[in-house]
Amino acid sequence: DPNSAILMVGHQAAGSLGRRIQDGAKSVKIFGETIPVRCRVETIQGYSAHPDRDMLLDFVRSSADALEKVFAVQGEPAAALFLVQRVRDYLGIDAVAPGYGDSFELK
Repeated sequence: DPNSAILMVGHQAAGSLGRRIQDGAKSVKIFGETIPVRCRVETIQGYSAHPDRDMLLDFVRSSADALEKVFAVQGEPAAALFLVQRVRDYLGIDAVAPGYGDSFELK
């Protein structure tokens, strides 16, 4: 409906459905069905419910005694890898940023 709008609040990850819509895709696939994007798309920058890197490190630090491994599974790949390296280097905890389709056995 051209009289409707999608309001994007915050960052849309590269390659995500939200980013494709935000970047002006004329249609998108959702559950295998091609859906035309006929509404306005607006973005409000500066809002995020996601903690920053320091907040995430503080959270991991506060739970360090109970952790065997940390999985960084959200955000841009470069940022996830940076967080993984910080967790390893500064907290001495095994950490990984899994790729698409990676699987892990949890004990």
